[in-house]
Amino acid sequence: MSYISKNCDRAKRRGLMRFRRDETGSVAVEGIFSTLLLFGWLLASFQIYEAFSIRADATRSTYMIADMLSRQRSTIGPKYVNGLQKVFNYLTNAKTDNQTWLRVTFFKCKAEDDDPENAYCDGVNKKFTLIEDADNNPASYATPGADDITLAQPYTQAGLDAISDRLPVMAVGDMAVITETIYRFKPFLHISDVSLTHTTTDNDGNKTVGALVHKQGLYTGLPFATFVVTRPREPKLVWNEDS
Repeated sequence: MSYISKNCDRAKRRGLMRFRRDETGSVAVEGIFSTLLLFGWLLASFQIYEAFSIRADATRSTYMIADMLSRQRSTIGPKYVNGLQKVFNYLTNAKTDNQTWLRVTFFKCKAEDDDPENAYCDGVNKKFTLIEDADNNPASYATPGADDITLAQPYTQAGLDAISDRLPVMAVGDMAVITETIYRFKPFLHISDVSLTHTTTDNDGNKTVGALVHKQGLYTGLPFATFVVTRPREPKLVWNEDS
């Protein structure tokens, strides 16, 4: 190796060492990264706060609707429950279709001739009974979504038996109302609301888009569910399919 080549190699190494040790402009670069980090933390903080705030609003709104039901003196039916959903949407400021649904169910602890003294319903020793109207229609109704999309099914007797562990112990002859709501929380950050796709073109020039990774995250909304059981303040609530 010639003398000139050796000097060039030494110069290159010294230049790389000087570049590695040079800290000029590092404060500005660190400031940019710190600003991005703080901005992301601020957005996440607002998102978390909004989620807890809306969750609390949905819970309070459900309890208010359940209290309204417990005070009702006239008959209750699908029309009345649909009206209650409008109240729930107003209280929770729901903005999109199918963001909420409401289900109301009447049930009782039915008296039987062979009941022992001091009998009670707990779902195990004695089961709860789904109330029916005069035409044998079950007293359970779930509000539909936009274009009559089914968001939840009304309870059947088998469905009521399946949730008996969530119901309070009741004396024979007593009745109660289940009020359930769902509010789908949609984050304004659209967390992971993306999908990875690829496009292929055949010999005729037709393009086909396929999904490598389907949408993940909260694009369908995080469901906030509330389940409330209330005892009527009036002597008896009556279910009517026409109300």
